[in-house]
Amino acid sequence: MNHTHSQHAFLPDWRPAFPVDYGRIGPRVLAMMLDRPEAFFFVVSAGGHSRYSPVQNPAWDLEWKLQHYEVGMPFGLRGRLFYKQWTGTDEIMQRYRKWIASM
Repeated sequence: MNHTHSQHAFLPDWRPAFPVDYGRIGPRVLAMMLDRPEAFFFVVSAGGHSRYSPVQNPAWDLEWKLQHYEVGMPFGLRGRLFYKQWTGTDEIMQRYRKWIASM
C-alpha cells in the first residue's frame, strides 16, 4: 500500500458539530458515531510505528465530559461503527442522521 503520512494539530477547545468522526487509509474509511454530544472521537494520526509496519496506524481517542455526574450513578452511550469504501463525507452524515432518527 502506498500511504503518505500527514498530521494536523487542533486547538484544545476544538469540537465537532456532531459526535461523528472518521479516518481514511487509501480508498477505505472507518467511521464512528455516538448518540451523545458530550462525547466525541478524535484521531491522532501520528500513531503506529513505521519501523514495524509500512503504514502508520492512527490512534482513535474518546473524550467524554459529563457536566453533572453523580458518583455511583450509571451512565452510558450508544455508538455505531462502519468500515467501507470511501464515497465522501455526505454519506457519513446521511448515515448518522438516519441512525439518530431511528432511535
